[in-house]
Amino acid sequence: MPLPPLPPPPPVPLASGGLAATVAAQDRGVTLMDLVEAINGEGRSPVQGISFVELDFADPPDQALLRPGQPPPTRLRRVTESGPFLLVMLDGDDWLFPSLATLQAAERELSKKGIFEFINANVDRPRLKLPAQMREVGGLWEVTEPGRIFLPG
Repeated sequence: MPLPPLPPPPPVPLASGGLAATVAAQDRGVTLMDLVEAINGEGRSPVQGISFVELDFADPPDQALLRPGQPPPTRLRRVTESGPFLLVMLDGDDWLFPSLATLQAAERELSKKGIFEFINANVDRPRLKLPAQMREVGGLWEVTEPGRIFLPG
């Protein structure tokens, strides 16, 4: 699914709509930074050959399964459309990108979920610095390393 070039503002993130289970990004020579630039509307050319899975928050696990005193882990599940996150597999790693709407409405509340850290920076709009690294656990996705988003401030 080709990705259109992203004119500022508003930039258009990875291709809209659709659901794909596999990614052929490495076959096309696409790098992680190419995808970060595309989300930020800074790509020099369209990114093509990328498939992604849309994710949204999953229901928290059963309280009986949690360790006492431990907050429930944030888990994400696949959705068929309008997911606030896009999961891309690249070079054997699973990376979570915010959708354009999620990036533009970047809220510090998300940092409490452990998905992204928000950092005040000299930027004019929210910018993705690094996507979150993910792992699949029982058909759901969990963060192994939070991503970073720069916020104006």
